[in-house]
Amino acid sequence: MAVLYGGKWQEFLVSLDLLGGVPADRAAYLRCLYALSNHPEAHYRTLSVPKRGGGRRTLREPDALLKKVQKNILRHILAGAPVSEYACAYRKGTGVRQNAAIHLGQPMILKLDIHDFSAASHFPW
Repeated sequence: MAVLYGGKWQEFLVSLDLLGGVPADRAAYLRCLYALSNHPEAHYRTLSVPKRGGGRRTLREPDALLKKVQKNILRHILAGAPVSEYACAYRKGTGVRQNAAIHLGQPMILKLDIHDFSAASHFPW
């Protein structure tokens, strides 16, 4: 990967179209991306939803601005990245049926659910 010096990294960031549209004020655009990346805790809300088997699940949902940036990262950066042939979750048009089809006829299937996975994943915020 090339190293970007001077203002080239700013040009590169703007070219990714992360906020959608052409920025009228380039400096404000870059400040907004900087704030999103350095203060993610300010852009999430915590939700509690019921689990199918009882109890509650805690979710962290990004606000509209961060969600837009995340979708644009997916569209403009990650969409062309190769995905393992064994992954169903990250392929357009695949879902539970395609995943289940792979396992049909197998003598045994191992299903794991990591207890409080998100709560156990710590971020520096």
